[in-house]
Order: sequence, then C-alpha cells, then structure tokens
Amino acid sequence: MVKHNIVKVEIWMSIIECMKDNMYIMNIAKKTGRTYSHIIHIMYELEKKGFLKTKTIGRTRIIILNKKGNELIKAIRKLNTVLTSK
Repeated sequence: MVKHNIVKVEIWMSIIECMKDNMYIMNIAKKTGRTYSHIIHIMYELEKKGFLKTKTIGRTRIIILNKKGNELIKAIRKLNTVLTSK
C-alpha cells in the first residue's frame, strides 16, 4: 500500500508540474509517459479534491490550476527540495 501511494504521489507531482501552463490532457499524457485514460482518472481525483478545474472547448479538455493547485505545487517543490538536499 505504501509503495502504491508513493508511486501515486510521483505521478501527481509530474502531472501537476505539467499542468502549470494549462496544458491539454493529451500533452500531459505524452510528457509523463502515461495513458490518456490514466491522466483523466487522476484529473477527476484532483478536481474532486479542489486542486484544479477542467474546461472543455469543442472536443479538447484543458486543465486549469486554481489557487489550491498552485499551493500544492509549491508544497511539492519544497518537499522535493528537503528530500533531495544533503
């Protein structure tokens, strides 16, 4: 269970880093090496937790980070700095 949660956090970190520029879901999938459906699942989870909003324009879905999502990015970066420092 712990390993699964660590992998999930790593995926969230990479996806959230990609999302800071309001990217398309397909671009995030390509950049993170995950499938489109996997990214969609994580997006729904993050949206339910209030970290982002999704907007559909035609057939394209765009992800937009809100204030809570930007705070999460800052916290993850800070945690990553602490974990990687010697």
